Amino acid sequence: MESLREYPETFRMSLGNGNRLCLGSFFGAKYDHLPEPVRKEVQTVADVNVAWLAERLIETGLVARDDAEERARAIFAATAGAQLLREPGRVSRSSTR
Repeated sequence: MESLREYPETFRMSLGNGNRLCLGSFFGAKYDHLPEPVRKEVQTVADVNVAWLAERLIETGLVARDDAEERARAIFAATAGAQLLREPGRVSRSSTR
């Protein structure tokens, strides 16, 4: 359960470190305009994150196996998307929860 709580912290830390945006989030926002090899890598990053989240959700018993991928995709999208919607210069723990 702790690893799920800490997951958004990774994204928050990148914002707090010189207000940097995670490259996965940045490239994901520009996905349609990227060359095919870059799109494949961006998709791989998303797939790895979703798979990890799904396994943690199943391990903790928070969701059934059948629902894990959908829930994991929602968590990943919300966390990555929060980086794109944040106010410049404003980073707080509550903004990623």
